[in-house]
Amino acid sequence: HRDLHSFPTRRSSDLDELHNFLSEKSTQFQEGSQGMRKMRVYVVCRRGNDSQRAVNFIREKWPELPVVLKDIKGGLHEWSRVVDNNFPVY
Repeated sequence: HRDLHSFPTRRSSDLDELHNFLSEKSTQFQEGSQGMRKMRVYVVCRRGNDSQRAVNFIREKWPELPVVLKDIKGGLHEWSRVVDNNFPVY
């Protein structure tokens, strides 16, 4: 499991801004890895439902994005219960 606090780039964003953000970051990532890897993007919400919908929306709307999209199943609540009991839940 990854520590949520260690993600180098966290961003809370409207979906309207998301495409440009992901395109820019994935281009920078691919340049840094000489195109050998795709950037991984983890989407998280409080309980996991909205992040799952967001991942599906992004995949359908922008299938050309060179990123691997994942949502955190169960969201922050599940992460707190299963991975890190000290993780703050809101």
